[in-house]
Amino acid sequence: MRVLFAGPPFFGLLYPMVPLAQAFRAAGHDVLVGTCGKAAGHAAHAGLPALDCAPGIGPDALYADMEKRRDRKPPSPGEAGEPPKGKGFSFFSDEMADTMVDLGRQWRPDLVVHTPNGVVGQLVATRLGVPSVLHAVGFGHTGRHVAMMNDALADGYARHGLDGPDPIAAWLDVTPPSMSVAAEPRTRPMRYVPYNGGSSLPHWLFEDRKRPRVAVTLGTVRPVVDGVSPLQWV
Repeated sequence: MRVLFAGPPFFGLLYPMVPLAQAFRAAGHDVLVGTCGKAAGHAAHAGLPALDCAPGIGPDALYADMEKRRDRKPPSPGEAGEPPKGKGFSFFSDEMADTMVDLGRQWRPDLVVHTPNGVVGQLVATRLGVPSVLHAVGFGHTGRHVAMMNDALADGYARHGLDGPDPIAAWLDVTPPSMSVAAEPRTRPMRYVPYNGGSSLPHWLFEDRKRPRVAVTLGTVRPVVDGVSPLQWV
């Protein structure tokens, strides 16, 4: 089977799908990752073949600019009590849509896996007439949120002769069962397996210490917008 993984170009949205993609490969299936920006290289470093589906754009810089202009632009679909209007920010799904549809026509996947923010995967699956599976990345996403992202991709659907997305075939919930609030149809629980890439660790991490060690993280999106200055406050 051929499985296309559609991932937004940010660590926190792409990396949660890596273990499942590696599991598909270990089981003998063909896997391909469609993303853009630096994320294509990060997928390749994870041992996965990847294609930059929006060459020439810098998602980090564009996202930082959009965040800085957030207070001066109209609400995105569903924000501030506004109804979805088919405009706004869809995590670069629109920028990737045309190339990823062409990729799908040539590579002919049997299944598309995407995150709640990677609705370009749902568009590709709908255009090709194959099932799509949503891979949750945390606690907060709901079907309403995914619908909002698809509304933001309305122009992309129209370009490819589609009125909107087909329903997803399954919703993979990686939340611990005792903490899950998922109420989506066709939800399937799946054990969360973390992936953060590889690294060469310094020896001091394993030396004896007298005081507790505290690790502080801002995630990967906030430093893109504000740099590391918030760490001074922490």
